[in-house]
Amino acid sequence: MSDNFSWQTDEETGWDDPAVRPRTSLPPNGRRTWLWVLIPAVVAAVLIITLRLQRQAAAVSAAAELDIMAAHQVSQNAAANQDLDLFRLNLSRRDPDWADTQRDLVETGLFLDRLPFGLQWIDHLQETLPYTITLSPDFQAAELLYEQEYQLVWDETENKVIRLQQMAVYRRGDGRWLRADPLSPFWGATRQERYTHLTLIFPERDAPLVERLGPDLNEQIVQMCRTFPDLACPADYRLTLQFTIDPQHFFIFDDLEEILNSEQRLRLPSPTLVGWPVDETGYTLIRNGYAGPLVAAAIADLIGYECCLHGLMFRAFLDKELSLLGLRPWPLTPAVYETLSLGQMPTATRTVWGRPNIEYGLETTRLALYSLVDFLTEQYRPEISPVQWQKALGANLSYQNWLAEVAGFMELPNAFNTAWLIYTQEQLPPIPQPPVPLPSGEVVLYCTYEQSTPALYRYRFQPQLWDVTWVRTEVYQVGPDGYVAEEIIQNGRRLVYVQDGQYHVIASTTENSVYFTQGNEMVFILGGRQPDHYFAYMSGDYRTSSGDGRGSGVENWLVDLEQCGRGACQPRAIPGYPIWSPDEQHILYYSGGFFSENSTLFLSDGHEQNVVELGIGSQPFWLDNQHYGFIKIEGENNAMPMTNFFIGQIGDPTPRLAFSSTQFAQLASPGSSDPFSLIIFLGTARPNGQQELMLLGVIEEIRDAGVFAVRYVVAYLQWDETWQTLRHSELVWDSIDLGLPSFSLDGQYQVITGLDSQTGATRLHLRHLGTGEEQQYELGSQFTSLSFLPKWSQDDRWLITNGDNELALIAPKDNYIHRIPHAFSQCNRIFYVPGE
Repeated sequence: MSDNFSWQTDEETGWDDPAVRPRTSLPPNGRRTWLWVLIPAVVAAVLIITLRLQRQAAAVSAAAELDIMAAHQVSQNAAANQDLDLFRLNLSRRDPDWADTQRDLVETGLFLDRLPFGLQWIDHLQETLPYTITLSPDFQAAELLYEQEYQLVWDETENKVIRLQQMAVYRRGDGRWLRADPLSPFWGATRQERYTHLTLIFPERDAPLVERLGPDLNEQIVQMCRTFPDLACPADYRLTLQFTIDPQHFFIFDDLEEILNSEQRLRLPSPTLVGWPVDETGYTLIRNGYAGPLVAAAIADLIGYECCLHGLMFRAFLDKELSLLGLRPWPLTPAVYETLSLGQMPTATRTVWGRPNIEYGLETTRLALYSLVDFLTEQYRPEISPVQWQKALGANLSYQNWLAEVAGFMELPNAFNTAWLIYTQEQLPPIPQPPVPLPSGEVVLYCTYEQSTPALYRYRFQPQLWDVTWVRTEVYQVGPDGYVAEEIIQNGRRLVYVQDGQYHVIASTTENSVYFTQGNEMVFILGGRQPDHYFAYMSGDYRTSSGDGRGSGVENWLVDLEQCGRGACQPRAIPGYPIWSPDEQHILYYSGGFFSENSTLFLSDGHEQNVVELGIGSQPFWLDNQHYGFIKIEGENNAMPMTNFFIGQIGDPTPRLAFSSTQFAQLASPGSSDPFSLIIFLGTARPNGQQELMLLGVIEEIRDAGVFAVRYVVAYLQWDETWQTLRHSELVWDSIDLGLPSFSLDGQYQVITGLDSQTGATRLHLRHLGTGEEQQYELGSQFTSLSFLPKWSQDDRWLITNGDNELALIAPKDNYIHRIPHAFSQCNRIFYVPGE
């Protein structure tokens, strides 16, 4: 490749031919005899001198080659380390613009890498790959051809190494070799070739490779028009691609806006600057690397795209089109889906909708848009090509209108996004089978997204799949065989009981009926430890059509779901929020909120008869069939309320103090004289008639400089069989941001969930009360609210809870956790519906 190389340096002025002198004949004399003796001696001397000169030239050439390779190693090493000062010292400054471009290429990584072609440079600075050096006759310039190895990064599943032949020119300056720009003779004349849809302009030096690239690139345009008939390619459509010798055009690969605005003429760096492939795999990558920008420019031109309206969305579809043509990889593998923040994708997509830029910025944004494109083209509307979605971008300012225009109808955002999330979940890797059988039935998650729009998602264990059950304003709880939800209707809202796909209306907002609000006072919950039949709800505000105006206070209602499932939903007024005893023979009521300081407690039998007022209290719960407990504020300490735990018994109208806040404080902070504030705010009893319970408390202590330190602690308490005498107490959990104490159904395990104050991770703590064995599991960073409690399977084999974008099923007896990923975010309630 050195026939056209110019061996003259800038300092050379050329050589004049010596004058031609007339030859003189020697007259014959007697000394001619001696010539026969002298000539061989002269010839021998010339041969000796020639050999000596050749040896000297070879030595000079070898020394020059060593110096050139040393200079090349220094240049490559400086580029690899992005040492711009060292790199600049080894550059020729004959052309300052060329030198500045080389420095910019080093700074951006393009000097060594060929990422636009899917290739990343492999560091071989300590090794010598095949190379050839051709020196000029005066040893002042040299052409270096060397092979460079690259790792294929477009397909991470293939551990391929690709070689390209690279070129570098060195010239001597100030006694050392400098990397220099090739002069015009190096490149040769400019040539042009025309094909059906493509005109190529290139330097003569690239001719051997371009003569092969030309027909292939032309065929790529033909393939583009065939694959996407919506482009409506004219028969005489033609693009011009110019291979330039200016290395500045490397940056076009990273400037999609310039590519999309190039219309029908594109300039890209010469193959000699990029590197020549040495095998077919390398050729395919070089061809596709050039074809990508060429096709992108053609699509934008044929669509008439005005860059960069809704640029990120346009680019995502463009990347999909390039992948369908085999020019670029599509990265959304099941493994990649596992890394996505799936539940946040709808919000992220809408956020970037109107941005006029074309660069993805965050990798998560790029992958979220790819997921949307996949959903639209693979499942939602597979009959609509990416081109149609792109064409509609320019005329739409609204994300929702864009979807409606292309899809042909308007769909509610929550329904669309739910279908999208279900699709993403289906792309996740298969879930490995656990060592023990999974529970029967199904798990239901209550999640929120898209400006707090809620949805109910159901995971069925047989078969193992997700589906969406409800997407409405609110879904409050789930029964053993149905759901209670609030549904938006044309003239208001209505409460419905959903059973076996049938909808039974409990109440609605029609005239002469109660109006339900969405405020914090509205609570819906299934009553009782085994809520087979009853559903209770209350509303903080209500009004009727009789003109009485808005009322204040709380109304509580009870619905028999067994009767409701037969079409007879008859709400009955009750004195407060109901909590059934384990045998469902008695009911506790509280008239205010669960944590309200002024809630009035009531007690009645299971038929809602013989209602007895118990006084003020909060957070009531049953200890067993005959005893109940609640929290009560008792006086003040340092101007802050203190709370104590009371126990009551059926038949005794006077509950008694069972565990004081002072006892709790001493248990939580031994030796502390007086904590600033202590609040006992949640309790739960161990089932199966065992006189044990856990209390959750919050302690505020004054530290140095008046700083308040908040601790969340859980106490484990044991009583005698009549709940009269406290036999044992201990602290089982401390220093968490929030803890939720509970027991397994058989009472063998203590369960506490909460946020770890040290790591911020959600943790679940299990302790076997018989053996004392402890297990801890991290469940990601999702906030664990008071309304969120793990659920046990009926056989107590599995504890079902929720993590970050996953269900977590824990089998404590096997010390095993089974994770089921999902695509839903902000899931703060979980329900388990046993199977038959």
